[in-house]
Amino acid sequence: MKRTCDQLGLCQNKKPRCNGCSAQHFFAPGVIDHQRTRMERRRLARTWVVRIFALMAVVGLIGFCAGYLQ
Repeated sequence: MKRTCDQLGLCQNKKPRCNGCSAQHFFAPGVIDHQRTRMERRRLARTWVVRIFALMAVVGLIGFCAGYLQ
């Protein structure tokens, strides 16, 4: 499916005057689509893993303290 220049945010200039453009666009390809690179996906996954482990540590500490103080 071919996307229009407005959807891409970039004039494709395939014709002398592209019929899909309503204005001049200054965006690079991928800026509007928010494509993530492999390193960004790894960093995001690593961040979530660290958060989950930190949450598990806090829950475990609270559980230990609740059992110890009872």
